[in-house]
Amino acid sequence: MNGLPDHWALTPCLFTKSPYRNAWNTECPLYQGDVFRWYEEGRAACIGVRLGEISGGLLAVDFDGVTAFEKYKELSGGEPPVPTVTITSGLYAHCQMFYKVPSEFWSVMTKGRRAFQTQKDPLEHLEFRWNNHQSIVYGKHPSGSIS
Repeated sequence: MNGLPDHWALTPCLFTKSPYRNAWNTECPLYQGDVFRWYEEGRAACIGVRLGEISGGLLAVDFDGVTAFEKYKELSGGEPPVPTVTITSGLYAHCQMFYKVPSEFWSVMTKGRRAFQTQKDPLEHLEFRWNNHQSIVYGKHPSGSIS
């Protein structure tokens, strides 16, 4: 219907990118068709995907700026990110890459979020997102549009 995997748990979000429902991260997943209907009706400004186990082990790696890619390579021993499904707001060097973490590794995913500031620019950072977090995957992003 919308091109997103059926097992992704979606949540309607405000224009600020935050979910507009209080229990979004603890409730049962919503039917994707309802979330898209709310978006079409204007009740949601954009749509996020709930990360972690609820979406089948979905990890988001958020790159904010050129120095975020440099930080990734530093942490990975010089390896660039493995190509995968990538979403961008349209800003240069800003994107999120999505990876499926196999279930046998979920127990070592101890933090819901891990952020790394870069040395060169305090506004640029690299962030890994997991349980109890979400990422915008559809609709209007405050800094542009999702593509």
